[in-house]
Amino acid sequence: MNCEEAATLIHAHADGELDLAHALEVDRHLSECAACAERAKQVGDVRAAIGGANLRFVAPPQLHLRIRAALPVTVEPTPIVPRFRWHFLAAAAALAAAFLLIARPWAETWWQSRTVDRFAQEVVSNHVRSLLADHLLDVASEDKHTVKPWFAGRLDFAPQVMDLKDHDFPLVGGRLDVLDGRSVAALVYKHGKHVINLFVCPATRPAKESTSMAEQRRGTTYQGFHIVKWMEAGLEYVAVSDLNEIELRQFADLIHEKAKTGN
Repeated sequence: MNCEEAATLIHAHADGELDLAHALEVDRHLSECAACAERAKQVGDVRAAIGGANLRFVAPPQLHLRIRAALPVTVEPTPIVPRFRWHFLAAAAALAAAFLLIARPWAETWWQSRTVDRFAQEVVSNHVRSLLADHLLDVASEDKHTVKPWFAGRLDFAPQVMDLKDHDFPLVGGRLDVLDGRSVAALVYKHGKHVINLFVCPATRPAKESTSMAEQRRGTTYQGFHIVKWMEAGLEYVAVSDLNEIELRQFADLIHEKAKTGN
């Protein structure tokens, strides 16, 4: 380290701001250079003088009293609380409670409707996407004994695969799909030139025992596609197609009967 470099670090060295490596270099240079050592001593003397001198002016107590006496006297106004304040708050609370009672059924209905619309949109989107080239089937077979084992190890449940060719709804295969954030089995059937996607996955909630199977099979229409949804035996079924609603419900009834008998 030369004198020019040391000169830029002397003040930081005196204040203890250097890291260990630079502090040792400055110390080594000061031990070898009398001029820089003298400069460092001057810096240290000034620092000690500043730190030891009483440079702060302390005002006498009389000055404090004179300043306080010269200030104008201020009186804090007493807040005025209207007498009707609590009555107003009570009325507002009652009005809010009445509004919630009136609005809650509408809000629940609106939310359920929005949820159904989003689900129907996703079902139809999956169905339309499956009709694109090379996306309809992962396993192509009319044999349920070929399609059902294909899902083993790919899903954490075993979907029932029904053969409906005797009812003009032949099985053509299956694939893996995702619906409502869950992995599902997509069983593909045909009726004439119409494709039917039957999505199957474990039910997230049990079906109501007091509800008949016909009532459970809820139907809806979205962008010209019909959707029938129901639950049974711990599984959730969603059938979607551009078939008319009557034929799609007939398909759902056949799936239900086959699932019930285990054929």
